[in-house]
Amino acid sequence: MQSLSKIATDNNCNISQYELFANFGIGVDIEKPAVFFYRKTGESVSEHYVDLKEFLSCKVLNVSRSLTSKSGNQKVIDKLELAFTSADKNKPQIRLEFFDANVTPQLFGELQSIQKWAIQLSELLKKK
Repeated sequence: MQSLSKIATDNNCNISQYELFANFGIGVDIEKPAVFFYRKTGESVSEHYVDLKEFLSCKVLNVSRSLTSKSGNQKVIDKLELAFTSADKNKPQIRLEFFDANVTPQLFGELQSIQKWAIQLSELLKKK
């Protein structure tokens, strides 16, 4: 939580809502509106501040594959990212990584979380 709070404070924001997982956290300032994201994987740290006024959309990127076994087809999720697309076509998409099977082999609620945040942040984008 301290890492999210620091990102918010450094950008003159307050955290209205947040969610924490083992290796990442996400928060939002509904008034600004802005998103804060912190992820630590081993020695690597990733911090993001997203000013929602600069973006048009927010969607879930679900990278998955199908595996066939004796028990049937199974969908395996390899990566989950929350992607923000800018109004400026020259600006790259910002992606917040919620899950990477190469880092954490099993999902622990990240799919439900990313879907919830995508809906909530899309609603904020419509109001701006």
